[in-house]
Amino acid sequence: MGRTLPKRPMTMQGDAIHVILLVTDVFEKMHIPYAVGGSISSSVHGVMRSTMDVDILADMRQEHISGFVEALSTAFYADDAAGFGSRYEEC
Repeated sequence: MGRTLPKRPMTMQGDAIHVILLVTDVFEKMHIPYAVGGSISSSVHGVMRSTMDVDILADMRQEHISGFVEALSTAFYADDAAGFGSRYEEC
């Protein structure tokens, strides 16, 4: 939490890591369990891959949506009224 993020310009991998840090910082502040996977994650663990994908799995609930959108609103555009609840149901 409270990470210092690098200033731009960055590489494509640097951009991906920057986004991961922004999103996971919000998850941590909101106490939302999450996991990061994909080629970025495997590269961090020493298995290099040619792709540059990031997979983030989070235990988000309906009540998290507004706070999550608000927390990232200065870095990204997202509309919390875009129908998240109508497409996703709790398991």
